[in-house]
Amino acid sequence: MRRVFKILLGSSLLIVAIAIAALALWTVHNYNTARDVIKSSKIDHRLRLVDNSIDLTTLEQTVLEIEYGDSLYDKPIFCDPLDRYIKGKQPSVAYRVASDLALDVEAIGTLEYQKVRFFSGCRLSREYPKQVLLRYKMETVYLGQGEYGVTKAAMTIFGKLPQDLDKNEAIEIAVLFRNPNLRNNPEKWHGYRDKWLKNSNEK
Repeated sequence: MRRVFKILLGSSLLIVAIAIAALALWTVHNYNTARDVIKSSKIDHRLRLVDNSIDLTTLEQTVLEIEYGDSLYDKPIFCDPLDRYIKGKQPSVAYRVASDLALDVEAIGTLEYQKVRFFSGCRLSREYPKQVLLRYKMETVYLGQGEYGVTKAAMTIFGKLPQDLDKNEAIEIAVLFRNPNLRNNPEKWHGYRDKWLKNSNEK
């Protein structure tokens, strides 16, 4: 009986070891594939041009707080997208940037697409400072009425550059990240702004 138990235990451990090894190989393969996807896209070049030498503006801090519920100084334990999934938080900046990669449009929504986006987000969170990823995303995000990027939106709405916005104005633009169609409903838009301004003042 003991011999049978030892054989079963040994077989089980062997199966577990093989499964772990297979998972590790699968992870490494997808991580390397993500590297190739990033390098073959225009994002890799554009991220390298982002200025990371200046401090966060009021608008950038506000977007980080409202859209990502995130801290610039959080260091990923595994990788940013995985950590935030485990914690049940909003998708990370890196994961959102990975959504902009030059992936096959026909594959969007498929398991393969989700896999590439996830591992690309992991790779981006390891290779680029969060501040760089945030600044890239802020200049490519759709903010309603045919406009992309906070510079265009800030000039249209307030006649100011993003770095010159006050807290109230920053919140007004930040709430558009998740719902750019709010610009077509000023009453609802300003309601969201007032809600976040109140929450910010209470902290």
